[in-house]
Amino acid sequence: MTGPQLVPVLLLVATAAFSQGGSAYVGGLVGFNISNTEANGDQTTTSWSFSPEVGTFFNDEWSGGVVLGLSGSKVTNDDGDVSDMFVFSPALYGRRWWVAGDHLSLFAGLDLSFGTGTSTTNGPPDVEADLSSFGANLNAGAALAMAERWTLLFKFAALGYASQEAGGVTTSDLGLLVDGNVTTNQFIFIG
Repeated sequence: MTGPQLVPVLLLVATAAFSQGGSAYVGGLVGFNISNTEANGDQTTTSWSFSPEVGTFFNDEWSGGVVLGLSGSKVTNDDGDVSDMFVFSPALYGRRWWVAGDHLSLFAGLDLSFGTGTSTTNGPPDVEADLSSFGANLNAGAALAMAERWTLLFKFAALGYASQEAGGVTTSDLGLLVDGNVTTNQFIFIG
Protein backbone atom coordinates (compact mmCIF):
# COMPACT_ATOMS: atom_id res chain seq x y z
CA MET A 1 0.00 0.00 0.00
CA THR A 2 1.38 3.35 -0.97
CA GLY A 3 0.84 6.08 1.59
CA PRO A 4 -0.51 9.50 0.75
CA GLN A 5 2.83 11.05 1.70
CA LEU A 6 3.87 11.67 -1.90
CA VAL A 7 5.01 15.28 -1.75
CA PRO A 8 6.49 16.53 -5.01
CA VAL A 9 7.95 19.99 -4.89
CA LEU A 10 9.21 21.42 -8.16
CA LEU A 11 10.75 24.82 -8.52
CA LEU A 12 11.17 25.78 -12.13
CA VAL A 13 13.02 29.02 -12.60
CA ALA A 14 14.31 30.60 -15.76
CA THR A 15 15.04 34.07 -17.00
CA ALA A 16 14.72 34.28 -20.75
CA ALA A 17 15.02 36.90 -23.41
CA PHE A 18 12.66 35.28 -25.88
CA SER A 19 13.05 35.63 -29.63
CA GLN A 20 15.91 38.11 -29.63
CA GLY A 21 18.94 37.15 -31.67
CA GLY A 22 22.14 36.87 -29.65
CA SER A 23 20.42 36.99 -26.25
CA ALA A 24 21.35 34.61 -23.45
CA TYR A 25 19.14 33.01 -20.84
CA VAL A 26 19.67 31.12 -17.60
CA GLY A 27 17.33 28.86 -15.72
CA GLY A 28 17.00 25.44 -14.30
CA LEU A 29 15.06 22.98 -12.24
CA VAL A 30 15.05 22.01 -8.58
CA GLY A 31 12.99 18.99 -7.56
CA PHE A 32 12.34 17.12 -4.32
CA ASN A 33 10.09 14.12 -3.70
CA ILE A 34 9.31 11.89 -0.70
CA SER A 35 7.18 8.75 -0.94
CA ASN A 36 6.33 6.23 1.75
CA THR A 37 5.29 2.59 1.28
CA GLU A 38 3.84 0.50 4.11
CA ALA A 39 4.23 -3.27 3.65
CA ASN A 40 5.56 -5.26 6.61
CA GLY A 41 7.25 -2.06 7.80
CA ASP A 42 7.79 1.41 6.44
CA GLN A 43 9.97 2.15 3.42
CA THR A 44 10.66 5.77 2.49
CA THR A 45 12.14 6.95 -0.80
CA THR A 46 13.61 10.46 -0.93
CA SER A 47 14.73 11.80 -4.30
CA TRP A 48 16.05 15.16 -5.49
CA SER A 49 17.26 16.84 -8.65
CA PHE A 50 19.12 20.05 -9.49
CA SER A 51 19.58 21.07 -13.12
CA PRO A 52 20.93 24.56 -13.85
CA GLU A 53 20.69 25.61 -17.50
CA VAL A 54 22.27 28.23 -19.74
CA GLY A 55 21.49 28.91 -23.38
CA THR A 56 21.39 31.48 -26.12
CA PHE A 57 19.27 32.53 -29.08
CA PHE A 58 21.61 32.59 -32.07
CA ASN A 59 18.93 34.47 -34.02
CA ASP A 60 15.10 34.59 -34.06
CA GLU A 61 14.88 31.01 -35.37
CA TRP A 62 17.59 29.01 -33.54
CA SER A 63 18.56 28.51 -29.90
CA GLY A 64 20.83 26.12 -28.06
CA GLY A 65 21.94 25.39 -24.55
CA VAL A 66 23.47 23.10 -21.98
CA VAL A 67 21.95 21.62 -18.81
CA LEU A 68 24.03 20.39 -15.87
CA GLY A 69 21.95 17.61 -14.31
CA LEU A 70 22.53 16.31 -10.79
CA SER A 71 20.15 13.88 -9.08
CA GLY A 72 20.04 11.38 -6.30
CA SER A 73 17.84 9.16 -4.21
CA LYS A 74 17.91 7.29 -0.92
CA VAL A 75 15.66 4.43 0.20
CA THR A 76 15.35 3.71 3.92
CA ASN A 77 13.29 1.26 5.96
CA ASP A 78 12.90 0.40 9.66
CA ASP A 79 16.40 -1.14 9.64
CA GLY A 80 18.14 1.91 8.11
CA ASP A 81 19.49 2.67 4.64
CA VAL A 82 18.54 0.24 1.87
CA SER A 83 20.06 2.00 -1.15
CA ASP A 84 21.63 5.25 -2.37
CA MET A 85 22.05 6.60 -5.87
CA PHE A 86 23.81 9.67 -7.34
CA VAL A 87 23.83 10.62 -11.04
CA PHE A 88 25.61 13.41 -12.95
CA SER A 89 23.85 13.90 -16.31
CA PRO A 90 24.76 16.88 -18.50
CA ALA A 91 22.69 17.52 -21.64
CA LEU A 92 22.97 19.59 -24.82
CA TYR A 93 20.02 20.82 -26.85
CA GLY A 94 19.13 22.82 -29.93
CA ARG A 95 15.75 24.21 -30.99
CA ARG A 96 14.22 25.62 -34.18
CA TRP A 97 11.53 28.25 -33.50
CA TRP A 98 8.47 29.47 -35.47
CA VAL A 99 6.36 32.47 -34.51
CA ALA A 100 2.67 31.50 -34.20
CA GLY A 101 1.26 34.76 -32.83
CA ASP A 102 2.12 37.90 -30.89
CA HIS A 103 2.97 35.95 -27.72
CA LEU A 104 3.15 32.35 -28.93
CA SER A 105 6.02 30.48 -30.61
CA LEU A 106 6.40 26.81 -31.49
CA PHE A 107 9.61 24.79 -31.54
CA ALA A 108 11.11 21.47 -32.55
CA GLY A 109 14.26 20.39 -30.77
CA LEU A 110 17.00 17.80 -30.41
CA ASP A 111 18.31 16.84 -26.96
CA LEU A 112 21.43 14.78 -26.25
CA SER A 113 22.10 13.60 -22.69
CA PHE A 114 24.90 11.69 -21.03
CA GLY A 115 25.04 10.31 -17.52
CA THR A 116 27.36 8.70 -15.02
CA GLY A 117 26.88 7.78 -11.40
CA THR A 118 26.87 5.16 -8.68
CA SER A 119 24.27 3.04 -6.96
CA THR A 120 24.81 1.32 -3.61
CA THR A 121 22.51 -1.33 -2.14
CA ASN A 122 23.11 -2.14 1.54
CA GLY A 123 22.72 -5.57 3.00
CA PRO A 124 24.64 -8.75 3.12
CA PRO A 125 26.51 -8.28 0.87
CA ASP A 126 26.73 -4.58 0.07
CA VAL A 127 26.57 -4.06 -3.71
CA GLU A 128 27.96 -1.00 -5.51
CA ALA A 129 27.30 -0.51 -9.22
CA ASP A 130 28.54 2.07 -11.70
CA LEU A 131 25.82 3.71 -13.78
CA SER A 132 26.08 5.21 -17.26
CA SER A 133 23.50 6.43 -19.73
CA PHE A 134 23.03 8.06 -23.11
CA GLY A 135 19.87 9.54 -24.56
CA ALA A 136 18.78 11.37 -27.70
CA ASN A 137 15.33 12.63 -28.52
CA LEU A 138 13.43 14.85 -30.88
CA ASN A 139 10.83 16.95 -29.13
CA ALA A 140 8.23 19.59 -29.82
CA GLY A 141 6.67 22.31 -27.76
CA ALA A 142 5.37 25.83 -27.44
CA ALA A 143 6.41 28.98 -25.61
CA LEU A 144 3.96 31.59 -24.39
CA ALA A 145 5.48 35.01 -23.65
CA MET A 146 3.89 36.15 -20.37
CA ALA A 147 5.81 39.44 -20.21
CA GLU A 148 8.81 41.00 -21.94
CA ARG A 149 11.36 38.74 -20.21
CA TRP A 150 9.20 35.86 -18.88
CA THR A 151 8.06 32.86 -20.87
CA LEU A 152 6.06 29.73 -20.10
CA LEU A 153 7.52 26.81 -22.09
CA PHE A 154 5.71 23.51 -22.72
CA LYS A 155 7.39 20.37 -24.07
CA PHE A 156 4.61 18.00 -25.08
CA ALA A 157 6.09 15.28 -27.29
CA ALA A 158 9.36 13.39 -27.60
CA LEU A 159 10.57 10.63 -29.87
CA GLY A 160 13.77 9.21 -28.54
CA TYR A 161 16.29 6.57 -27.64
CA ALA A 162 17.78 5.91 -24.21
CA SER A 163 20.40 3.42 -23.08
CA GLN A 164 21.34 2.79 -19.45
CA GLU A 165 23.96 0.49 -17.96
CA ALA A 166 23.97 -0.47 -14.29
CA GLY A 167 26.36 -3.08 -12.96
CA GLY A 168 26.96 -4.64 -16.37
CA VAL A 169 23.26 -4.82 -17.32
CA THR A 170 22.26 -2.65 -20.29
CA THR A 171 18.69 -1.49 -20.87
CA SER A 172 17.68 0.29 -24.10
CA ASP A 173 14.42 2.05 -24.91
CA LEU A 174 13.07 3.51 -28.13
CA GLY A 175 9.73 5.22 -28.06
CA LEU A 176 7.31 8.10 -28.42
CA LEU A 177 6.04 10.04 -25.43
CA VAL A 178 3.18 12.49 -25.81
CA ASP A 179 2.55 13.93 -22.38
CA GLY A 180 2.30 17.13 -20.45
CA ASN A 181 2.77 15.76 -16.97
CA VAL A 182 5.36 17.81 -15.09
CA THR A 183 5.76 15.12 -12.42
CA THR A 184 7.03 12.47 -14.84
CA ASN A 185 9.24 14.29 -17.30
CA GLN A 186 9.51 17.97 -16.34
CA PHE A 187 7.60 19.18 -19.37
CA ILE A 188 6.47 22.64 -18.14
CA PHE A 189 9.04 25.37 -17.53
CA ILE A 190 8.39 28.89 -16.26
CA GLY A 191 10.85 31.55 -17.26
